[in-house]
This record gives sequence, C-alpha cells and structure tokens, in this order.
Amino acid sequence: MMEEALTSFEAELDKLNRFLQASDAEDALISHILRLPEEERAALAAPLEPIEANSTIKRRQSYVSAIIVLYGALERYVEEAVSEYAGQLVVIHKEFQKLPEKLRAQHTKLTIDYLASLKDGRVRETEDISSVVATLHDCLTGKTPFRLNARAFSLRSSNMKFGRIREIMGNLDIQVHGRRVLAAPSYARFLRDMTGISLKDMHDGEIESTLDHIDELVALRNDIAHGVANLESIEDSNIVRERASKLHAFVSAINEILNCELMKRRLELGQLKTFEGDIRTFGNHIVGLSWPSGRIAPGDILVMQPSEKGADLRYGAIVSIQIDSANQDEVVGTDGLMIGVRVPFRVKANGQYYVLHLK
Repeated sequence: MMEEALTSFEAELDKLNRFLQASDAEDALISHILRLPEEERAALAAPLEPIEANSTIKRRQSYVSAIIVLYGALERYVEEAVSEYAGQLVVIHKEFQKLPEKLRAQHTKLTIDYLASLKDGRVRETEDISSVVATLHDCLTGKTPFRLNARAFSLRSSNMKFGRIREIMGNLDIQVHGRRVLAAPSYARFLRDMTGISLKDMHDGEIESTLDHIDELVALRNDIAHGVANLESIEDSNIVRERASKLHAFVSAINEILNCELMKRRLELGQLKTFEGDIRTFGNHIVGLSWPSGRIAPGDILVMQPSEKGADLRYGAIVSIQIDSANQDEVVGTDGLMIGVRVPFRVKANGQYYVLHLK
C-alpha cells in the first residue's frame, strides 16, 4: 500500500496550517496592542510603526508563501507518488516481463526520452545517463531483482495542471478523469461534508468545474512566479485553508486510485485469497463471511470488487473481527466458521470479497 508520498504531502500541509495559525494569532495580538491606550503602548511604538506601515506587504508575502507551498506540495506529491508506485509494481510483479505489456513498452519509450533530456541538459541531473541505461538494460534482459526508471514516467514539460497529472498517470497505464477522482472515498467524503452533494447528483460540467481548483492554483503560482500577482486579490487565511482542504481531498483521491490499481495488479496475479459462500452485511461497515481455512487477523487488507461494471475496488485494513459477538485477535479457519469483519469502507452484499495478508 502506498503511504510515503501522501504522508510527506500531509506533513507539508500541516506545516502550512501551523504557519497560518501563527500568522492569524500574530495579527490578533497586534490588533489588541493597537487598541490599548496610547500611554500603555508607548514602549512598543518603535516596533509597531514598521508593522503598521507594512501590514499589506506582510499579508502579501504570507499569501505568496502559502500559494507556493501548496503548489510545491502538489508537484512533489505527484513525482514521489509515481516513484513509490513504480517501486510497488516491482515488489508485486518481481520480474519485468510479468508487467503488463503496455506498461513495459511505455517504460522503454519514456526512458529513451528521459535519456535524450538528460543528454541535452533539459532536466536537472538527479541521475546520470549510465545508471538510467543500466536500469533499462536490466529490465530488457530479464535481470532480477530489477527496478524501473520511475522519473521517466513523470518528466515535466509543463506545470502540474490536472491535464498534466492525467498525462503522467496515463504513462503508468492509469486512467484518471474527473468522475473517478470525485468517486474516490476521500473526495466523496469531502464533497459530502463541505457541500452535502454526492457524485450521483452532478452532471459532467459540474464534475469538471469542481476540480478547477487545481488549475487555479497553478495559475496563481505562475502569476506569483512572474511577478504579476494582484495585491487586490490577496486571499485571507480561511480561503487559503479552503484551498488546502480541496487540494488534500484531491491528492488523497489520487493516492486511493493508485492503491486501487496496485490491488488490481495483485488480483490479476492471484495474490489475493477469495472468500467463497454467502455474504451478509450488517450496516455499512460490517460484512459476514465464511472462513473455512487459513489465518486472518485485524490489519489484513479486505478488498471488495463491486458488482457495478467499471467500479473501482474498495479496500481497507480490517478494523476488527468477531465470532459470536466476541472480538478476535486472530482467527484460524474451520469448516462452517462464519466471521464478522469491520472495515473502513462501505460494504455491499453483492460484492466479491478478497483478503491480502500483510504478514
């Protein structure tokens, strides 16, 4: 499961939020001091004068910093997520020739493009040409263990707009579109909590416009980079926080899509154990399953393949397992045994269920 790139992204957003909290607290403190009687703040006259005189500049710089941090966090997430995904593909498939043919062909093509960019100095040199060539050679000759030239998939020819992100994901043979992003659990939850709207209530135009905030962020960052940011359009901290929340929902959704694709690879390779027999659900998050043999424990990953055609897999770590209403630290299957499994995703009785053991 992919966690590193998302964790790094969330750490950047946490630091930004703490910066905004400190900035708001500082503004409140200064406002309080300025409301004091003149004789009480006389000793602070010297430091207060430049603060008052340059308050607009300070607001502008705080805003500029926030937008740059948000865009930088998005850019780094995409690059780090592609690298993490490529590494997971290696773990899952073990051999280059077991990767899907389209992905293998794309890796070879993009690596050649990457080499040309390195040779011409069009990208910053984090890798040397010889190591990129050696990695490709190992892939094509079937050497194991192997690795992929992950950076070849995410070379930037433009800013990280939504269209560019779709293109990068397409390089990995992953189709990302607005409806899929909004259907991902993180974004669906964000929409429900913030607007009370669900995907089924939205038409195509609304779906695309909901994700306009990605390209808006890129445009703001470009204006700042080129020195044309309009002072009159400085957003207050709450609006910046709203941008951060939308971006977090988007990045979390992309991460869920990537994890879904990895789980599909495992399913295709027969690495998931299938649940047989009748399926019963209890509420939205508990499913009753037959467990005739083998070991299962909280923390293992339960996967549900919805019956709807084209629907993404649902998955999540098992929260708890019960037998006859008693919690179990671990279960070893026997004939006729039924277990109740609590998971973080919404379960359906007509889904097909699988389990991935992490140990």
